[in-house]
Amino acid sequence: VTPCSVSSHQSLLLSVQQWLITTSEEDSVVKFKTKPKVKILTEINDDAGVAYFKLIKINKHKNTEIGVLEVDLRGEEEYFVNSVHIMTTYRNNGLGKRLYRTALKKFGQLKTHYFDASVDAQRVWRSMSKRYKSSTEFFEGVLTLYYKPK
Repeated sequence: VTPCSVSSHQSLLLSVQQWLITTSEEDSVVKFKTKPKVKILTEINDDAGVAYFKLIKINKHKNTEIGVLEVDLRGEEEYFVNSVHIMTTYRNNGLGKRLYRTALKKFGQLKTHYFDASVDAQRVWRSMSKRYKSSTEFFEGVLTLYYKPK
């Protein structure tokens, strides 16, 4: 090994270490003492057949999108939740449930292919099914929530 290559390896190692530190800081979940002020914007794209529920953090100077829930509005997949994403920092603060509740209120029902959902999403669906009426199509693995409190 030449001295030049050792130096470049050390430089690369430092870059990777810095990236790992930065990434782990960005990926950490924060429990807020006071929940951030948020609003939910609904956008329906009739051409694409989807509805987007965007979770917006309200800031003094510039509002920031911190999450989105996408619902299919066409055919057999109508009212199926296609995807949900909350920025990692804001997870486990009830904001995902707010997105689900808003969409559930708007459409009266939401569906998921339960076993295709992430572990975090399954936890939210289980929690929501305690509060709202639900039905299960066991062999299809479909869980439907209805906007009817138990």
